[in-house]
Amino acid sequence: MLSEAVTAAFEKCLDRISEEYKNLQQQVPLHPGVALDTWIDSLASVVAARIEASPEFGQLVDALKVDEYRAIIFSFHVACFLKLSGAYFDLHAACCQPDIHKKLTGLLDENLSRPRTAHTRYLIRLPWVSANIRLPVEAGWFRLRTFEASELEERINNRARRVFFPHTALDPATIDRLTHAVWLEVEEDNVLPLDTLIHLSARDGKVSFSGLPPAVERALGRLVLLNWYPEVEEVEEYWWPGFPLGPVIEVSDNLFDWPTPPTPGVLPDLFDEEGCVVEEGPERFMCEDVTALADYDHKLSALEKHEETKGFLPERVLPYLIKAATLDAERAGKVDQVVNHVLALDALLGDSEPGSARRLRTRLGTLLGLDEGQL
Repeated sequence: MLSEAVTAAFEKCLDRISEEYKNLQQQVPLHPGVALDTWIDSLASVVAARIEASPEFGQLVDALKVDEYRAIIFSFHVACFLKLSGAYFDLHAACCQPDIHKKLTGLLDENLSRPRTAHTRYLIRLPWVSANIRLPVEAGWFRLRTFEASELEERINNRARRVFFPHTALDPATIDRLTHAVWLEVEEDNVLPLDTLIHLSARDGKVSFSGLPPAVERALGRLVLLNWYPEVEEVEEYWWPGFPLGPVIEVSDNLFDWPTPPTPGVLPDLFDEEGCVVEEGPERFMCEDVTALADYDHKLSALEKHEETKGFLPERVLPYLIKAATLDAERAGKVDQVVNHVLALDALLGDSEPGSARRLRTRLGTLLGLDEGQL
């Protein structure tokens, strides 16, 4: 529960937001033909700047700097919370103030009182998956699904991103383009440091073979094991194009931390220099056993926990499999062959002691006559 001092300071800060909107609305009235949300968005950044310079904001920051939260609260944490919680969008009118205050107070309490974890959701577009696959497909902590434009806007809190963090937002044209696209949605809980409310990304301190967040890499490892085949019948000589990956969008429910911009994906350019859609996009693939994802996850999760296979499977086989699936190959079969190659090399040269990857590299270099700089 929030302390009385924090609750009182927060209420005063919310009242000041409403007061600033009232003053601004007299100076910049809503003109006919201008959408209400567009008008509010144009005022929100001005209101935010005034609030962050107000005594009420300073009092709220001071009230939150207490040991009971086991966290270091800085002014930018509080500024992020007000922007990402929707306070600047909800408090523009005098109506429904008690309900809005109650909702925002609950959000503040939730963000301060939760266990030291932040729930993170990753969205990655899969332009190679055919739209004819029956979706959504649930597999517990990850799923395949599509989004309507409004759903995607809400999912990534794009309005707050667009107004306050424009370098992290998706523009309206991109949102429309991504409507009904197939997405991989991955969820995980990240442990936060005890001395800060800044979001600790799952990528910090971990090596990812593909450059993707480990949780996304793990989900992709399940996905590429399915029996995918081209939606359009191909000739016998088949060139493996790789599964192109769209940008990764990371969304955390820790409202004290600013959002991160989308991570660029491996995606062919679908638009020409004039912005027109190119006729031939990436090749689409079908899969008849996509509903087996949950079963695959159950079996692979058991192998990841098994004493004999927990290091080998997630750290050696699946990362190489993902790389083979997402990059160009000279001929078909690379995805299947890479696992066999890794298995053979590991059986001959591998071990489970720390530093095994380096020892494997050194041994192979010795066999091939390579010096240290070439490994």
